[in-house]
Amino acid sequence: MKESRFSVKDGANYPSLVAVDAIEITILMDNYVDLILEDMGPLKRPPQEKTMGLETLTAEHGLSLWLTTRRAGEEHHLLLDTGYSPGGVLHNMDLLEIDPRHLEAVVLSHGHMDHTGGLKGLLGRTRKPLPVVAHDDAFFKRAWEKADGNTGLFPPPLDPAELKRLGAEIRIASKPLTLAGGTIMVSGPVPRRNRFEKGMPGALIQRESGWEKDQIQDDMALIMDLGPKGLALVSGCAHSGIINTMDWAAEMTGRDDFALVMGGFHLSGELMAEAVEPTVAGLKRYSPNLVIPLHCTGWQSSHDIARAFEGRFALSSVGSRLILD
Repeated sequence: MKESRFSVKDGANYPSLVAVDAIEITILMDNYVDLILEDMGPLKRPPQEKTMGLETLTAEHGLSLWLTTRRAGEEHHLLLDTGYSPGGVLHNMDLLEIDPRHLEAVVLSHGHMDHTGGLKGLLGRTRKPLPVVAHDDAFFKRAWEKADGNTGLFPPPLDPAELKRLGAEIRIASKPLTLAGGTIMVSGPVPRRNRFEKGMPGALIQRESGWEKDQIQDDMALIMDLGPKGLALVSGCAHSGIINTMDWAAEMTGRDDFALVMGGFHLSGELMAEAVEPTVAGLKRYSPNLVIPLHCTGWQSSHDIARAFEGRFALSSVGSRLILD
């Protein structure tokens, strides 16, 4: 373990993270699927006999990741996000022969539809009650200001009362907490400290007092400890900024060596273009062993990251399975 420039602050009430022997992450849903990709290091592609039949894996503008941690012969299974469509993630689970009844909890990285849309369908196939971890803001109405001055509405948010009727046990993550026997930390709200990471321009949220600018405070990530290999960080969209999120993980754990940074980095589109260069520079400063951009990172930004991390970049595709041990 290299010496960290971060140390856990005196008196800070951060949860303790238990180191694991191995982690496995299966990409159940992402924006891209390619059935003829070859393995890329620890990222293994699904067997074609499972994916090239009358039914095949589907992709959509959404995200869902199945995470497994292993420690001393004990396994834990958790889902980060549930994709956009009601049945897309379940369809891919069936093809990949992943049984949702093994789930211990679902974590919603934030309340946007492309991360929550499959939850109600999933609850019909899981054990009850199933913990669903989210920030309070995940259940508020959202909108965005368009370039032409009009306002667009996001699809309706999840209804906590309906989720409870379907078997969810809602846990509010207003601060960091651990799941899966202490092997996975939910970041809670991420402090916004880097000026270049400005969140989602034009985002709005409806509170009791009316519509206001949305800082997307419900944006959260997952953190795991791979012992001497370093931390593994998995984001949903990183509306807080992926470098802010890495800074927060380092502050909470007292270490800044990253084995993995994976997830949506929200660098797609013209409005986010000015954040790409400082984000790549921030990633270089941390120098993770493996970078896997997903979902909302964007093609051009992913290309820039791939060039900066030659030999340490892997291309996401639905059905791929990452194994780090």
